[in-house]
Amino acid sequence: MKTKSALATRLPPKLAAADRSLPEFWLPQLQSASDQFEQSLRSSLSKAIDLGKQLIAAKEALPHGEFGKLFSDHKQPVAGALGMTQQWACRVMKIAGNAAISNLNHDLNLPADLNTVYDLACMTAPALTAAIESGKVRPDMTRQEAKALKQEAAGKAVAPKRERSPACDDELPYDPVDEVIQKQADWGLWLLEFLEKHPTRRVKLSAQMLVQHLQQILGEVE
Repeated sequence: MKTKSALATRLPPKLAAADRSLPEFWLPQLQSASDQFEQSLRSSLSKAIDLGKQLIAAKEALPHGEFGKLFSDHKQPVAGALGMTQQWACRVMKIAGNAAISNLNHDLNLPADLNTVYDLACMTAPALTAAIESGKVRPDMTRQEAKALKQEAAGKAVAPKRERSPACDDELPYDPVDEVIQKQADWGLWLLEFLEKHPTRRVKLSAQMLVQHLQQILGEVE
């Protein structure tokens, strides 16, 4: 007896697509959903750039110290303050402020994930443009690859001059707490992904021991 998959190769596409047990049935629907998803991500990046440009304009127009009041996490926010945090707004402004990213000619070469694009935005515009033109920056680029490219570009720079962000340099002085929070978030995501790849009891116990060790260190600091 011939299998359904064997028969499907001899059936017209429309007939093959009518059988829900065949890949040919699902492919058109999934392709359409995938295309819509990709378009929504592209739209999100475009809207993030537009938002970042408006935030930059607001920052430049407002007196010193007033920009932070636009956000709900400020100590004295204005009435109806934006729901986003100032830190998130600064990330969006960093993305929009990089000329290589805001260049419409590069739109299709950039990854759609905002976190990945933010890592790329930390590169200088000339370095990022060169990476895009050389094919190092791709739409399917992972965040790990973006971080590696950023570190590579930083290593090649000769006495790099720190670029002043058009966003929040004078609003957000360095706070070690922010760095701890960022490291915690990055490490937490890594640990979650690692446990999903290695869901064994031994690995989970090792992770628990590591967390307990960190808690012990904090207890000694106190």
